[in-house]
Amino acid sequence: MDFGTGALKVTPAHDHTDFEIGKKHNLQVVNVFNRKEKGMKIWQI
Repeated sequence: MDFGTGALKVTPAHDHTDFEIGKKHNLQVVNVFNRKEKGMKIWQI
């Protein structure tokens, strides 16, 4: 590798491709909006 660290960001709840990666690797999906589309306070993940 000539550039970067090889690390990548995966957000399973926000993108279809990331969701599939998350499923494959058993990543937790954290909802940050409630049913009324209001932001929820996330204190502990």
